[in-house]
Amino acid sequence: MAAFMFQLNFGLFPHSTPMPAWFDLGGFRVEAMDSTEPLTVIGTTNAMGLQFGPSGVKVGLPAAGHQIRVTAGGFGDAPVTVTAWNVSDNVIKTEQLLPTNAPVVWNLYARDISRVELTGGGNEGILLEIVAIVDFGGTTDQVDAGS
Repeated sequence: MAAFMFQLNFGLFPHSTPMPAWFDLGGFRVEAMDSTEPLTVIGTTNAMGLQFGPSGVKVGLPAAGHQIRVTAGGFGDAPVTVTAWNVSDNVIKTEQLLPTNAPVVWNLYARDISRVELTGGGNEGILLEIVAIVDFGGTTDQVDAGS
C-alpha cells in the first residue's frame, strides 16, 4: 500500500475572500452545511483560514484515509465540534475543540475516514487546515510508475 498526504489550507487566498457555498480545492470537497451562511477566508494571527457560520462546514476527503489532522477553532464561548465520518456514513468520533479562543490541533487515527464536519463556533468558527493521509492499493513503485 502506498500512502499519500493531502493538505487543505487557505494560505493562497487574500484576507476577506468570499467563497461559494461549496467548492473543490486540492481534492477536498468543502460545503457549507447551511448555504445561506457565508464562507469567507480570513486572516488570523498566524494563518489564513475558512470562517464558517454556526451550522458548520463539511469537508470530504480526496479518498478514504486512515489519519487526519484538523486545525480549527471557535472564539468567545462557542467551541467548534469536529465529527469524523467513515465511508459507510457512520460517525467515527465527535469532539469539542477547547479552548475556544485559539486554534486547536485535533488528530484522529481510524479506518476509512471519508469526511469531517465542523459545527458551532458562533459566527466565528474557523478551519485553518486539514491534513489527510490516504492509502492507495499497490506499492509506492507501482503508483509512481503510473500503475
